[in-house]
Amino acid sequence: SADELATRRRELADERTRLREEATAAKHESESLGHTLWELKHRLQGIERELARHAATAEQLAHLVPSDAVAGQLGDYLHPAPELAPILDRAWREWLELPVVRTRGLSPDELEAVSDLEGRIRLIAAGDPPPRAILPIPAGTENLLDGAGIAPEHVDWIARALPMTLRCNDPERAQEIADAHPDAVVLSSDGVLRRGRVLEPTTAGARHPGALALRGQKDELQTQIEDTAARTETSTGHHRDVAEKLDQQSGELATLDADLVLAEQVRARAVAVEESLAQDLGRVERDLEAADLLRKGRSP
Repeated sequence: SADELATRRRELADERTRLREEATAAKHESESLGHTLWELKHRLQGIERELARHAATAEQLAHLVPSDAVAGQLGDYLHPAPELAPILDRAWREWLELPVVRTRGLSPDELEAVSDLEGRIRLIAAGDPPPRAILPIPAGTENLLDGAGIAPEHVDWIARALPMTLRCNDPERAQEIADAHPDAVVLSSDGVLRRGRVLEPTTAGARHPGALALRGQKDELQTQIEDTAARTETSTGHHRDVAEKLDQQSGELATLDADLVLAEQVRARAVAVEESLAQDLGRVERDLEAADLLRKGRSP
């Protein structure tokens, strides 16, 4: 009936309004996530450029010696916790970018190849190291090498490439240790790095992320990018699904409107017929009444 069609149309219109709002929200979410994804990728590109700058020396060496002889740089073998990475960046920045070769040294041909380089080059020979010597750690200190996230198969040669690096909460005790172990790097709670009587207080430059912190940031950004890309795809798919439902409803509404117009026309014709019948019935009743009066008037 027309009333049922009208009720269905109101329900469909209400559903359409809800779907429009849902589509708008999904579109805004998708656009926002897309912008966030772009920002994350832009930040990742900046970090990758900075990491490439840190790796320049290793790449330079790789062009001079057999490609399979160079095994990255020292920092590639360290995987500290995020909170420790800035500390190790600062303590070991002189060593983290050093290229690593797989052998115990360089061959005569390799020595000749690097002899034409401008400036100084240092590298780390990782091949065939003797077992790591377990040295006594001064009381009241922490050996930061143990927290550097080094795989067991690399500990022996890395321990011989890096200086003993200790953390001590007491600055006075840290200076005593630095005096007793002048080759060690000692970091104290006052932020001063000590190596013997060489002191390095914290400066603004020390707060810039180094290779280890940058690698951690890169890993975190890649995880965020993967998560944001997945959320963007889900939101875009949801918006597409809602838009398809709206298109389907447009066709259903058009059909329903046509059916409603037809039902209204049928109802209007039925009302007209009913009114016409009522008028005819009224005329018949009046004619009967007139005939009855006429008949009574002729009676003696």
